[in-house]
Amino acid sequence: MDSGILSTQLEKLPAYGLTLELKGPVVINGSLGLSYILSLVYLLFFLLLLSALYLLPLSPLFSTSLGQFFCLAVILVWYCRQLFNKHFLLKHPFSIQKLVFTELGWCYVELKNSQIFKADICSDTILTEHLVILNLTERAPEELFLKDYPASPFASTIKNFRLFNKHSVLLTADRLDSNKFREIKRHLRLISFSKNSHLK
Repeated sequence: MDSGILSTQLEKLPAYGLTLELKGPVVINGSLGLSYILSLVYLLFFLLLLSALYLLPLSPLFSTSLGQFFCLAVILVWYCRQLFNKHFLLKHPFSIQKLVFTELGWCYVELKNSQIFKADICSDTILTEHLVILNLTERAPEELFLKDYPASPFASTIKNFRLFNKHSVLLTADRLDSNKFREIKRHLRLISFSKNSHLK
């Protein structure tokens, strides 16, 4: 395989810029941090979904078998476990471990599986006083589309059709620290999403 194609995988994180290293849910000074509370709310939500799924066969409006609902319950539990490991425990291979912001509008991302890539900050990022939901879109490697498919509509369609290029991460003061959390909020407030066409 061409070394240019692999350059985004082998690219090192820069040593400068606003660097965020994420931690899992933690207990601070004997009290639960916000990320810990969010993880508990998340689990309660999925338990409610599971309970509703279990009670549906008992309703006279639904005549499907208990086996079908059992299969759906297994899928729901598996999906909940994947999301929980990815966004809260940070044990999933595609969990975001580190972010480095060098310029406005985009950042470097390092996953738990050591993959490193550049990602644009999406305009649907949520910024509140105590919580930041950072939504990112992974940039496609430019090397794949420079010379092989010049000005081809099919190539541009492939380039824009990326199923697994969306990433999301929950940022709280206890997951980072108070100073870093203030810095990232200040950094995100400087981004004008309406003026950055590449964020649309």
